[in-house]
Amino acid sequence: MQVQLRKTILDKMVKEPIDLIPQKLILETKTTKERLEYIFIDMLKDIYWTEKYLLRTLPEIAKSIYNELLLEAVEQHIDAVYQQNHRIERCFEIKKLKATGKESPAIECLLKEANDNVQKFDLGHVRDASLINIIQKITHYQISAYGTLKTTATVLNEVECAILLRESKDDELRNDIILTNLAEKINQLAANMEEEEVD
Repeated sequence: MQVQLRKTILDKMVKEPIDLIPQKLILETKTTKERLEYIFIDMLKDIYWTEKYLLRTLPEIAKSIYNELLLEAVEQHIDAVYQQNHRIERCFEIKKLKATGKESPAIECLLKEANDNVQKFDLGHVRDASLINIIQKITHYQISAYGTLKTTATVLNEVECAILLRESKDDELRNDIILTNLAEKINQLAANMEEEEVD
């Protein structure tokens, strides 16, 4: 009976988008690999939505940046997100699934905070300091997501997916180093500006 149930689920996963398969039916399967497969696809959807959302929102945030080096770093990040988006679509293609996203409330909340800070602070170092803080939080989310996805893909023997996901994680690690170096300089500029105002 359980063997037949697993066969039914696997047949459906090949023929139908995963969203059309009842979650209860998938989770009733007794093999760990099938459950892990479901989790992997769910995580892919999350990061796919995140990257799509960033492609819409980061260019708007970039318009509110004062420091030229930070602006250049964000523009490079946007270019990297385009590549990451294509890699995720390739992973869906490998899995014979349509690329679809699943809303990420965490990213939505962070980008709302970024927009609030644009309204709260005037153009300058203090606004940049607030934005770089949020952009790094988003970067850390991406590093974590791609790292977990790469590990899961490796366990599932999805070699091409694992390579693509590692490339995206490496993109974000490089981005984090750039942002950390910029944050030190921009925070110092913001602090010096505050001292000048007091004087």
